[in-house]
Amino acid sequence: MLFLVGPVAMAFVAAIKLLNWENPVHHRQTAPWHLHEFVTVDHRRLMVIIHCEDTTSGFAARFPSKALMDKYLAFLRKALPANAQYIEKATDWHQG
Repeated sequence: MLFLVGPVAMAFVAAIKLLNWENPVHHRQTAPWHLHEFVTVDHRRLMVIIHCEDTTSGFAARFPSKALMDKYLAFLRKALPANAQYIEKATDWHQG
């Protein structure tokens, strides 16, 4: 029975480490709101992509529902400058 002490102790230590493990939160920092000039809205994929100067790169947000996407668009209309252009089209955006 003494040969079981090692594996039991290792399992106990592993269980304690797993119970105390925390997933680190990573935040992306983008450009300030006033620098975003273009917004691409893809209703089919429920995506909103905000761009600074070039529409080939930007920050993409995907939504689980149309209602949540509409709330985000309402927020963007308040946060972005008045001259921001909103473009509605299907995108070939591949995030990865």
